[in-house]
Amino acid sequence: MNKRAFHATVEARWGGVALALALGCGEEPVAGPCPAENQAPLRNGPGAARPFECVVVGATTSGGAAEWAAVDALPSPRVFVSSRAAAGGDGSRERPFDSLAAGAAALAATGGALVVARGQYPLAATLSLPPGTALIGAGASATTIAAPHGRAAVEFISGRGEVRSLTVRFAEGAAVDDDVGIAARSGVTLTLDDVRVELAATGVGATGATVTATRLTALRSAFAGVRLDGGSRGVFSRLWVHHGTGYGVRASGSVVHLSDSLITCNGITGLWVRGAPPAMSGAASCAGDLSVPSGDTMCWRRVAFDENKPQGVDVAVCREGEGGSCVGSAGRIAVEASLLSVRRTGQRGSGGGDGISVGPYTRLRLDADVSGAAARGLATLVADNKRAGLLVAGPEAVVTVHGARIANNFGPGVYLQAAARAEELNDTVVSGNIGLGVGATPSSSLGAVLRNQFLGTTVGALVPGGGVTFGDGLAISQRTGLTLMANEFNDNQRYAAFMTQVETATITGNMGDRNRYGLAAYDSRVDPRVGNSVGAREAAPAVSPPTVTDGMLMR
Repeated sequence: MNKRAFHATVEARWGGVALALALGCGEEPVAGPCPAENQAPLRNGPGAARPFECVVVGATTSGGAAEWAAVDALPSPRVFVSSRAAAGGDGSRERPFDSLAAGAAALAATGGALVVARGQYPLAATLSLPPGTALIGAGASATTIAAPHGRAAVEFISGRGEVRSLTVRFAEGAAVDDDVGIAARSGVTLTLDDVRVELAATGVGATGATVTATRLTALRSAFAGVRLDGGSRGVFSRLWVHHGTGYGVRASGSVVHLSDSLITCNGITGLWVRGAPPAMSGAASCAGDLSVPSGDTMCWRRVAFDENKPQGVDVAVCREGEGGSCVGSAGRIAVEASLLSVRRTGQRGSGGGDGISVGPYTRLRLDADVSGAAARGLATLVADNKRAGLLVAGPEAVVTVHGARIANNFGPGVYLQAAARAEELNDTVVSGNIGLGVGATPSSSLGAVLRNQFLGTTVGALVPGGGVTFGDGLAISQRTGLTLMANEFNDNQRYAAFMTQVETATITGNMGDRNRYGLAAYDSRVDPRVGNSVGAREAAPAVSPPTVTDGMLMR
């Protein structure tokens, strides 16, 4: 039976949800589960009638025939610009300016609203807007700023700013580093709504600034759809970053909050987070309105990462050393993620391909509020990635996973190495992965492993092109601290659970059938056959096979 047929059998047998939520990264979109390209299949979570729903993301793709945006709620003074205006206008609605530069100059001393009519607006230089200015178009599909290469298109240097209802598009051709669609400098507080940026090096870039964006699209960015540097803080809802050759979202020493968003088809990782972010105040919480996040927590809620390379999500919240290495903890900052969908992460050459990669001194909690067997497999989805579903590597790299479905990855479902730790792995379906459902090297550890299903792990090598092969629902070498209770192990092609050097552990109430070998512990003081009922086709070998080791999967 080939891998695809085997996965189908396992999913049908154990009631798995359909994983084929195809979007496609070609020039022409592949038909997916949603009726429109700008709709994201976002997870609904336990208790919902359907596992996902189609949510419109990004800037609007069509609009009305209005020449101008509604102006009643805009700040004063209001200056109007139209591409069809005659020369010599005064900036009024009746006699608008004919260029954006003229409109910006009229607001230089006061700020206000720069109201731009439908049409195309070529720039010869950066449109630098004074503090307190709102740049308002007639719709993202109606008003377009045409930017030349070699400079930022729209820039805010200080104070507050706003951009709404327009597109910034660079000319076709190779983007250069300075091609930033909308730039926010140190100290700026910027609000974006219904904005699209196309063909930039960086769609939206912030250095030491605060950006709050709703319905933002970044298309075909060469370096990053969104770039946050130098202590920036970004809050993004209904973000759509797609078909870039660089990063989807890149945050260096910055905080990024995401909700109801789609990040897909990017060439250098969907979401990349590095460095020590600025301190945050208040009680840690990701509940409620993410536009006012609080506490020492980054929040990612209902975000789909699809077909990015070489990692779907790559996060290491740490103090950076030379060459970008992690040299210590960044403090109490944690990442709270819920209802993610991380799928079909590809590889660049032979490296990467992991759905979620968690690095040193980083704490990630996946659906920490989900609990109970009824919620099993209905929270975060990590599936069909070219290597591991969840790779956790390095000292103080700590994860908590509840209610996830980690399925059909071309490597381990979960892999812990280099002193990493999973404090809890509960109520999760781990199915159809290659080599290992869950593996932890001798330097790493698992805490509570409760009420999970380990299903249909296929035999395979962790190192491409050869090496030691595994096919185990669970493989671990850990002396103390393991609690393995009430799990199901079925259809694993080698061991249900392969353990070595276990001195003390609580292993009870586990069940299952149709594994080649059942629960086996080598060089251990515990006998996992006692108090458990895990069926096997054969007796386990008397001598231990090779165990998992650090470095089998390079981060």
